[in-house]
Amino acid sequence: MTSSKAERLGCAGLVTAQIALSTALLVSAGLFLKSLVKRGLRGVTVIDVRDVAEMHVAAAERGRTGERYLLGAVDLTHRAWL
Repeated sequence: MTSSKAERLGCAGLVTAQIALSTALLVSAGLFLKSLVKRGLRGVTVIDVRDVAEMHVAAAERGRTGERYLLGAVDLTHRAWL
């Protein structure tokens, strides 16, 4: 069974759209990081999602109503992060 020309073009169009979107996201991320550096923000704090889940459970069990909790594990420069 062979696919029609329209089906092949549809698939190629989808791949092209995905590449264009990926490129746009990378460009946007680069511009965003440059704007952060210009404002003096030179890094990010990251944390593993499993640690976040564990802290959500701890906050639900032992946290106080109305309190806020700040989580962070590692401070990285933008260069190290990317």
